[in-house]
Amino acid sequence: MKKYAASAAVLLMAFAAAMPGTASATPANFSLTNNTDVIIIKLAYETKDGDEWGTTHEGRLFPGDTVDLTIDDGRRDCTYHFRVYYEDDGIKYRDYTNVNICDNPSFSVP
Repeated sequence: MKKYAASAAVLLMAFAAAMPGTASATPANFSLTNNTDVIIIKLAYETKDGDEWGTTHEGRLFPGDTVDLTIDDGRRDCTYHFRVYYEDDGIKYRDYTNVNICDNPSFSVP
């Protein structure tokens, strides 16, 4: 009987680990490189299914510079939409959609 109880417990743990949202997600670490000729002043993000922008970076990122960032929102999916705000009189921001920062942890803004 102990053998079956142990097997059932192992199966339950495996099933719980496979269920979405039952295991905690690891924060997504990535770097942002400014490959433009203007200063980036803010990087906002939203989930690919979301409609609310969160902010992961505020500050001046000069052309050619890189900053390391983390999104720790508890999600297991690493696909985000990014909105990059510029210190410029022309284009104020540019959107980048469906960026998977786990598959591509070095996000460069062209």
